[in-house]
Amino acid sequence: MGTGNAAATISGTSMASPHVSGVAALTRQAHPAWKVEDIKAAIVNTGRPSGVRGYGTSLGGTGFVQPARSTTTQVVASTEGRRFGTSLNFGFAEFRDRFRRTKEISLRNHGSSDAIFKVAQAAASGSPHTLHLGRTSVRVPAHGETEVRVTLDVPAATAGGSDAFREVAGLVEITPASASDNAGVALRVPYYMVPKALSNVSTSIGALAGTDPATIATVTNRRAGSRRCRLLCLGTF
Repeated sequence: MGTGNAAATISGTSMASPHVSGVAALTRQAHPAWKVEDIKAAIVNTGRPSGVRGYGTSLGGTGFVQPARSTTTQVVASTEGRRFGTSLNFGFAEFRDRFRRTKEISLRNHGSSDAIFKVAQAAASGSPHTLHLGRTSVRVPAHGETEVRVTLDVPAATAGGSDAFREVAGLVEITPASASDNAGVALRVPYYMVPKALSNVSTSIGALAGTDPATIATVTNRRAGSRRCRLLCLGTF
């Protein structure tokens, strides 16, 4: 409305909801016997990141929905912990040395042919981190299921300070080994974490009393000894 016969690109739930609902209807029509969680997984797994301007995993997920792919895929990827899980959620974590946790991606093949995929990390962003994949190549048997273990490793030294919001994000890309595997449809699973490095620094001060009191503040870093500074408080208490 308001553009005549020209196109309009608008972002928001008012635009996204009817489009995704339509994609869900088409995906259900293509896979009438699938469970609801598999329908959702097919839609999320087949999103296209490059279809989102200024793409970022925390806001864009796997990207722009692709009904031609969600209706074609026979393999879906889900994650542990929740019935409708389609992402690797490592949550918020505070740590002193390093964060290291492993989760699994389950690949289910509803088709009548085995499907072979290559597994790799993509679109890594945020605080420096390493993603270890249990497999870089996987065969999902017809009407079967297999798992891929994913371990996220974040050193505390590179997690960043508490002066700003930090995140660790990216995608696990599951790409068909050939055009005949899963009809050439690739799958994506996002991963996300909010890190916060903990320090061993603490401060203690002596008692303050009277007018214009002064005391000593001792700042202790358990890894590097302590420092003492004179603290002068002006005013009447």
